Amino acid sequence: MPIAHGGVPVFRAISYFGTVFLGQAKPTLGSEVVGWTYHLSNGVGFGLMYATLVSRPRWWTAVAWGVLLELSMLYTPYAEVFGYQRTSTFFAITMGAHVCYGLGLWAGLRAWLARGDFGAPSASKRPAFGFLCGLTAVVMGAIATDSHALYAPTTPPSPPAYLGKHLYTTWDSLEPDRLAVMWVFQRFVDPDARFYFVRPFSPTPDKRMFGTAFDTPESEVRRTGTQSASEKLIIDRGLDNDPRLALMARLGHVWEITPWAYATDVQVKDLS
Repeated sequence: MPIAHGGVPVFRAISYFGTVFLGQAKPTLGSEVVGWTYHLSNGVGFGLMYATLVSRPRWWTAVAWGVLLELSMLYTPYAEVFGYQRTSTFFAITMGAHVCYGLGLWAGLRAWLARGDFGAPSASKRPAFGFLCGLTAVVMGAIATDSHALYAPTTPPSPPAYLGKHLYTTWDSLEPDRLAVMWVFQRFVDPDARFYFVRPFSPTPDKRMFGTAFDTPESEVRRTGTQSASEKLIIDRGLDNDPRLALMARLGHVWEITPWAYATDVQVKDLS
């Protein structure tokens, strides 16, 4: 928690787990519960896997297991999608956390084995075990709530479910010409196109990661000084041979380039 309050969002990945499962763009308290529950279940599940793989738990094998799990995650598409910055600070924090996980796993298994054979009476241990579980839940709940309050407002949007070559990122201000160029592009250029919407002038890395820029200043399909985006796309693709699309291009031109001509252009006025 001191590190998180120092400006390093160490628990952001856990928040992302919840947004991915619930299909949300931004974290909420509900998604935090899902994300932390999933992360905890991962820790328990991989701990049980370690217990089945080793005949006798040792601190160094448990630590190596925890570090191996994190290294494996860092070389998956998950890390690429969420844009982990593999800096020395990040590595120190994340590896340190998984060293602690390994030591905790080792201590827990040693305590479990010290109880005797599986199935032996353990009534005297139940109150202590229940207290430990309750304390763990309270501590994790406090950490999750604190992290949510600190970083939820500034957490970048969760990536879309689809991340293939047919993904295009555009601004979420749905102007008439943007709707028109999206329709033309999907109808005549890329029938499988999917559009992901971001706030205008949001960070460029989001666009680079989440598909091809579309109808934004840095994109190939965009408005110019003399053509609207839909007009440019229709003309560049040779679609203006169709009188209906030519009229749509003309409408886009009036909307974006010469709005003063709207009142006197009867055809454009009738179409709109």
